Amino acid sequence: MSARSNGRFVSVDCEAGPTAEDLLGEMRSDGSGRVHRSEGLIASADTGTVYLGGVDRLPPDTQIKLLRMIETGSYRPPGSNALVACPARLVLGASRTAGEIAADKGRTSPLLFGLLSFVISIPALRDRPDDIRPLAEAFLSDRNFQRNTPKSFSAEAMRALQTHRWPGNLRELSNAVERAIIMSAGEEPIGPDHLGLGTAAVPGARPGSGEVALRFDAPPTLEALRATYLRLLVDRTGGNRREIAAILGISERTLYRLLADPKVQGPGK
Repeated sequence: MSARSNGRFVSVDCEAGPTAEDLLGEMRSDGSGRVHRSEGLIASADTGTVYLGGVDRLPPDTQIKLLRMIETGSYRPPGSNALVACPARLVLGASRTAGEIAADKGRTSPLLFGLLSFVISIPALRDRPDDIRPLAEAFLSDRNFQRNTPKSFSAEAMRALQTHRWPGNLRELSNAVERAIIMSAGEEPIGPDHLGLGTAAVPGARPGSGEVALRFDAPPTLEALRATYLRLLVDRTGGNRREIAAILGISERTLYRLLADPKVQGPGK
């Protein structure tokens, strides 16, 4: 095994908006002449591994700093004139495919555009339905340990998991399992209604087929259909507007106007 296997592993969600200072640390003066240095997330891994997920969501200037660090093996923390060596191994994850990044010519993702020579493509969760059961059970086992609440999936709940499209991939699956544990409370096993997927399991649907069923207590109006479907897409994509716009075949600007409708936002929003 690699010597790094016993090293520290640091996972960073770049979609949460970490700054260059968060990643690289910084040097700053407190006004009295004393200089304070804060260690960044990358330095905290030492000789271990840093995983940067959704790195294409970082601001372009931060991406360029990371690209220079990868190319030279060192970086200059904000506020400092001294170069700092980077002994950590970096693994980068993106929310877009290599083809999409290449077509963009690095305009919004200069870091990944500069690293397209070595790409590992991981199929979306909907394209590997056989992985859904073991992944869901692993997430459930992990949450059971954290909450000391033994749980299991009913056959209907597992069918709902396997027929869902999972546009939000693993994060959406993890959130659905967490939601199911909370919503099921003392009930056992977990049922499909506890998952909060926003759709009914479609009898006979193939895993990953994308079949969707919306439920209404009475025949809905066109506005109600639109609002319900938009809320479903927001829930299933984790609010990813680019993905929702692509599904609907509209621009993000048009989607922004649709989502601003109070009927879509729901009561109390």
